[in-house]
Amino acid sequence: MTPLTSLFCQPQHLPSVPEVVRELMDSFNEPDPDLLNIANQISRDPVITARLLGLANAARFGGGRVITSVREACIRLGLGTVRNLVLACGLTQSVSAVPGIHLGHYWHQVFTVAELAKRLARQGGGNGDLAFTTGLLHALGQLVLHLALPAAALQTLQQETVRSGDVAAQRHLLGYDYALVGAELAQRWKLPAHLVEAIRDHLQPLATQPANQEACIVHLALWLSSLTDALPDDPVENWPAPVAIQCGVSWPDLATVWQLYHLDGHGLASLLNGG
Repeated sequence: MTPLTSLFCQPQHLPSVPEVVRELMDSFNEPDPDLLNIANQISRDPVITARLLGLANAARFGGGRVITSVREACIRLGLGTVRNLVLACGLTQSVSAVPGIHLGHYWHQVFTVAELAKRLARQGGGNGDLAFTTGLLHALGQLVLHLALPAAALQTLQQETVRSGDVAAQRHLLGYDYALVGAELAQRWKLPAHLVEAIRDHLQPLATQPANQEACIVHLALWLSSLTDALPDDPVENWPAPVAIQCGVSWPDLATVWQLYHLDGHGLASLLNGG
């Protein structure tokens, strides 16, 4: 069994983010962030700047006039959206290859969960931007496991995953799961405690009381992202009703979010995936 802390013994092999993203993460704790200062921070990274300007000029946000500066992009998109887009761009740059993980599929799933989480949070009267952030970060532990486990242990884990699923396999063979690993990484990145808790708890959000609201939202978003067909009129068996109640979301709300997500082009998820 590989101890959780041993996964972080070689940090150079683990996901890392550009300095501008680290500085932007610090703004999560600021009650009234300085938009001009954030724009100046972003402008120092040419790759993220180019991606942000492309997103700001996408049809979803475009207002007729071409945006040519980060400051203008921040004004058009709003601070919450900019922060999440920059975080998303930074995260996708954090690793270039991961054994056993197709990164295109991985990021598509992450962006889908983040977009659904944002919509579910707003449907329940919550903070959509914070839910999106949590969705972006929720599965980082999967990357750490595949990057840091010894090759033989990773091979055994992958074989067991085929038989029993990833979470069950991780808990059986390692004694912990990707959510705990991701929370440890988030703590080492010095993210706010609320986000660390949300990442840690999202697989079983009601096991800790009081429940972390973003953990509950991401749990619902994960469940919704696994569905391939529109929701029927009546609730299906074993849907996460207690978690939905905690989020202030009903079965019809879930059906609405799923339908609109698939009707309007997947929102930010499609832009982040290059769609």
